[in-house]
Amino acid sequence: MEAPITRLAESMAVFSLLVGAAFALIHLGRPERVWRIVLTPQLSSPIAWDFIVIAVYLIATVIFLYLPLIPDLAILRDRAGDSRGWRARMYGLFALNWQGLPEQRRFLERGVTAIAIVIIPLAISVHSVLSWAFSLTGRPGWGSSIYAPYFVVAACTPEWQWSFW
Repeated sequence: MEAPITRLAESMAVFSLLVGAAFALIHLGRPERVWRIVLTPQLSSPIAWDFIVIAVYLIATVIFLYLPLIPDLAILRDRAGDSRGWRARMYGLFALNWQGLPEQRRFLERGVTAIAIVIIPLAISVHSVLSWAFSLTGRPGWGSSIYAPYFVVAACTPEWQWSFW
C-alpha cells in the first residue's frame, strides 16, 4: 500500500515539524511562556498561530505516518513469538486488531485518503503563518503580504527549479 520512500518522507515531515516547534520555542525567548500561549493565546500574535498550526499539523502528520504502518505492526505482532511478551503486547496494541480483512483494508485506505486531504490545507496554513512571522521583522522589503503565497509556492516547488531564477 505504501512505498518505503513515502514512510521516509513522512518521518522527515514529523522531525521537521518538531524542529519547527523548537524554533517557535526559541522565538518566545523564555520557554515558560509556552503555558501562556496554551492557556491564554493572543490570536493577533503570529507566534500563537505558529504554535497552533504546527501542533495541529504535527498531529495530522503523525496520524498519516501511523495509519499505513498498522498492517506492518500486525506482522510484527504475529512474528513476536511469545504472545505474553512486552513486544507482542505493544505491537498488538498498536496494530489495532488488524487481521487484513478486505473491509479493514478499505477502511484504512479511506482513513489515509481523508488525512491526506486534511493535510493539504494544514500545510498551506503552516507555511503562511511562518511567512507572517518572517514578514514582521524590521528588515526593509520583508514586510510584505505577498510572503504567504511565496512561501507556499516555494514549499511545493522542487529546489532545482529555483536555481534558474
